[in-house]
Amino acid sequence: MESKELLVTMENSTKVNNRIGDHKWDKYLDDYFNYFKEYKKHYNKSIEGNSKSLSIYPYMQQKWESLKRRISRAHKYNRLNDKQIERLIVMKIKEY
Repeated sequence: MESKELLVTMENSTKVNNRIGDHKWDKYLDDYFNYFKEYKKHYNKSIEGNSKSLSIYPYMQQKWESLKRRISRAHKYNRLNDKQIERLIVMKIKEY
């Protein structure tokens, strides 16, 4: 009887941890998408010669690449749920 209770408790704690992890990765995906939009905007302005965008662009590129690596690693190690993977695919399509 005690082992069954322990198993149920472990399953419930895993579900809670997954929900917390899901929220964390949802936030990273939101940040990634928003940062990509800003990055793309400054990229286009820097091509036009906007000096402010030219100075900001390299830092934004570095931050965007960092977010991209983190999310890629999460996908590689199965940290993302199906809904998050769908969002990631849609974002990747919009990149190109």
